[in-house]
Amino acid sequence: MTLQLCQAASALGAQLPAEEGPEEHGLSRNPEPAWLGRASIARREREKEVTIPFSAKAFYVGKDLNRLLQSLDKAASAQRFSTVWRAHDSRMICLSPQHAAGSKAVRTSETYLAIFNSMDTVVFFNGRGREVQLWKELAGATLPARNIEEFKVEIQDSLFQATHLQPDSIALKHAQPDQIKTIAYLLAQTVALHFYEMEVDTMLKVFQDINMSMERTGEFGSAGAAGGSKAELLRMVASNNVMRTGILSSKIGLTKRFEAAWKDPECDLIYEHLRREMEIDRRYEALEDKFDLIQDNLKYFLEIIQNRKSDFLEYMIVLLIAAEICVSLIDMYTRV
Repeated sequence: MTLQLCQAASALGAQLPAEEGPEEHGLSRNPEPAWLGRASIARREREKEVTIPFSAKAFYVGKDLNRLLQSLDKAASAQRFSTVWRAHDSRMICLSPQHAAGSKAVRTSETYLAIFNSMDTVVFFNGRGREVQLWKELAGATLPARNIEEFKVEIQDSLFQATHLQPDSIALKHAQPDQIKTIAYLLAQTVALHFYEMEVDTMLKVFQDINMSMERTGEFGSAGAAGGSKAELLRMVASNNVMRTGILSSKIGLTKRFEAAWKDPECDLIYEHLRREMEIDRRYEALEDKFDLIQDNLKYFLEIIQNRKSDFLEYMIVLLIAAEICVSLIDMYTRV
């Protein structure tokens, strides 16, 4: 009986039509979610994005910059280079005669040169490793091989926001002149600050040599060869004061906020980001401590020189008194 029921069920199953699967309706067994499809499309679009390098490289030229600018101005005028922006002590020119005269736009295919007279610094954008050659052609001089700062800048028109800040780079949606100016200003500021750091370290090295010489001999006079003369110390006093005021206001202006950062929120973000990346505040505080140390050393050694002068005058007074006594005794002896 059981065997007959099984045979009947098998026959009935063979007569029923087979169940159609999703493949026969043109459907997949595991359809892709909609959000996953959009993510794939977005990923493919990102792969198509074009990132244009527009990196910046700053050089500290030094006090010769103002003299070299005469040659640069002649070359720029002869080749009809246009000025993108100009301020009372800075400007940026496009190193291409094809750039439209008077145009304020920044084109990523061109090379630009920003000049900061007060900081004795120049900044190249999109130099492609030809900065030294370009400067030699324009100014007839060689850029220094040290005190250089380079920062990665990219232009990505697919960015959702105007800027994308990263620890070692900045991505811009468009090469806006104020944003480029802000980057150039901070790079010029950091290389100029580095120059003052080296100068201060040199002064501290002089005091270290004087102190070590005094430690060996116990006398200040033997340290004259190491910069312990009064004239040298007075020059160092003047240099210390000039550097201190220059860093604060006249040269670098660390206590001044950049003008574009006041006007544009995006420039303000770039300004604060680069100040953190370049450790401007920490370096300034370290310089202030070194300036105080130099001032204390100068005060100490100048007091030693002043005390020596006072001792010499006292010896002279004693000698004059002794000579006057001798003259009086001789006069009394001749009268007897």
